[in-house]
Amino acid sequence: MNSKNLYNDCFIAFLDILGIKNLVTEFEEKQELMKNLIDTLKINRAFSEANQKITSDKGMLDIRSWYFSDSFVFLMKAESKNVPHLFLIIRYLQDRFWENGYLLRGAITKEKMYYPKKSENILLGQGIINAYKLESEIAIYPRIVVDKEVI
Repeated sequence: MNSKNLYNDCFIAFLDILGIKNLVTEFEEKQELMKNLIDTLKINRAFSEANQKITSDKGMLDIRSWYFSDSFVFLMKAESKNVPHLFLIIRYLQDRFWENGYLLRGAITKEKMYYPKKSENILLGQGIINAYKLESEIAIYPRIVVDKEVI
């Protein structure tokens, strides 16, 4: 398989939940907060299950999402119709985490990525590296940085 078919231009959002590392290390003392966090994290399932659902007259929402440690990653093909959906998902997550006492820091970028099938658990490409670097080096405070490539 040649690389032209393997990689696609994608929008990648990398989101970090601030303060989770401390909460996890103090699990015994803060079990109620952990239960609250786990319930909030289950929001991600709704986005994963929304994959391939008609969202408007513009067509189908096709998104891949992962949660690991204290981070979310969202991946969508870089089509202009996907931008509002990605921003809506991130805004919704920000609101839900804020309501439950957690802050998000992250970045959204556009880059080539392997676009996995829904059944694959693969996250591979320069886009995730760029999004992580923007989140960790540029965002610094609770906010979502949008790369000029997305704009």
